[in-house]
Amino acid sequence: MTRPRGRGLASIFAAVFVLNQAAVPVAMAATQCSSVAVTVSADEAALTERICAAAGRAVDLMAACGITQTEPVQIEVIDGLNPDHPDCAGIFHCSEARIELVAPDYLTEALGADHPFIEIPMDPFYDSLVAHEMAHALAYQTRQGPLKSTSAT
Repeated sequence: MTRPRGRGLASIFAAVFVLNQAAVPVAMAATQCSSVAVTVSADEAALTERICAAAGRAVDLMAACGITQTEPVQIEVIDGLNPDHPDCAGIFHCSEARIELVAPDYLTEALGADHPFIEIPMDPFYDSLVAHEMAHALAYQTRQGPLKSTSAT
């Protein structure tokens, strides 16, 4: 019995297509925080709530200094380090009004095992990371342009 030429090749392509589709990551649902103009994309509801609460506290603290939120901010939790910024646990992308934060499980990797901050309990440290990046976002909004940063040089 002979098979029609090309049928086996088509089956291989179909199998590869199906396997590739299974490997495509599913986008995380974005959740709008109830008390602040922040949208969080994270794969755990508890983490989303934690980030919303920390972002709300940061907005309140910054407002007390006259630095107010004028635009929505997106926060995206990423699994692993950003290859473009392997030494950063958080990054504010001013052109997109978006913050990237490593997932809490990756903080040790982001900091390094011998970093002095590793001694800080991770929950308050993560909240401070949210506050730090929110400070960048709100300062950018208040100034309406980029701030000079020693970390960028």
